[in-house]
Amino acid sequence: MTHPADFLHSDFPAAQSCGLDITGPDRFLNRELSWLAFNWRVLEEVDNLNVPLLERLRFLSISATNLDEFYSVRVAGLRELARAGSITPGIDGRSIPEQLELIDSEARDLMSQQQSVLANLRKEMAEQDIQILTAAEAKEDHAYLLQYFLSHVFPVVSPLAIDPAHPFPFIPNAGFALALQLERKTDKRSLRALVPIPQQISRFVVLPGNGYRYLPLEELILMHWSNCSQAMRSKVIAVSPSCATAIWKSKMRPKIWCANLRLPSNAGGAAKSFA
Repeated sequence: MTHPADFLHSDFPAAQSCGLDITGPDRFLNRELSWLAFNWRVLEEVDNLNVPLLERLRFLSISATNLDEFYSVRVAGLRELARAGSITPGIDGRSIPEQLELIDSEARDLMSQQQSVLANLRKEMAEQDIQILTAAEAKEDHAYLLQYFLSHVFPVVSPLAIDPAHPFPFIPNAGFALALQLERKTDKRSLRALVPIPQQISRFVVLPGNGYRYLPLEELILMHWSNCSQAMRSKVIAVSPSCATAIWKSKMRPKIWCANLRLPSNAGGAAKSFA
């Protein structure tokens, strides 16, 4: 008797009905949802303990980069068709609004899982003396960070005002920025601003001491925003655009901020590839 695992010599199994209309659109997989399913498989590699730790971090970064490209190309194309009023369904029979709704739901689940996976990876990296710190956790390095900020970061930081008097600031593709709600100390006037994270310097600041410790650049900027907006505003006038100069000269302080933290696409391979 031939063993069933010997597929080269075994008989074909009997055909079974799957209840699928092979002439209808249900026989096709949606291209966009199939791509998201592929990116889920990339993210699942992070849970493979046979893969080295920083390579698992690389898989997480790849899944994030893939999602960025997916939205900038695939989803952007669907939205253009929707704006143009296209009513042609996809090969799987789904309309454009249906596809966008399913993509949104699936992508939200994917991003939530990415954040959960990142939290677990950070714990594992901490056990190997690789730490990505917050501003509160880096207080002991305040003197070093202040000097680093003044020497490397402050000269290239350019806040951009968001108000009816200014067009919405240009944000480059895959750019990263802080969104700030500001309040002027003198008259409590509110203002919103964007602070683009400089791309010409390292995304993470390498901290001195034992182990591998890193501080994200946005944490460093927020750490020293209030100090430099007062004491160093005259220096900013010389290097910042006019709209940014107005913000810094008015002695404004940040009240709330939000940012989308994303690991760089080349994270992994070695500890210093964070930087």
